[in-house]
Amino acid sequence: METYFAPLDFGSVLAVPRLCPACGNADLTPVADQGRSNLRCAGCLRCWRPFLGALAPVDPATCADCGHRAGCLSRAGVPCASG
Repeated sequence: METYFAPLDFGSVLAVPRLCPACGNADLTPVADQGRSNLRCAGCLRCWRPFLGALAPVDPATCADCGHRAGCLSRAGVPCASG
């Protein structure tokens, strides 16, 4: 039996997007909550969780340990002005 190896490049497929999905801002700052890393947008102040090469919105009600939680809860359900 022969074994074949093929180089696979998943970097571009699984890379975290560099722009906020809601407003397009490039200033995404890492924030941590309960051992998970999220990205907080400096433009719309929403948090995103990297997942398989995309950014999924974070429900602020699930961020018990984050210092930004109160502000996020006050903006929950409010549309992004720039997005």
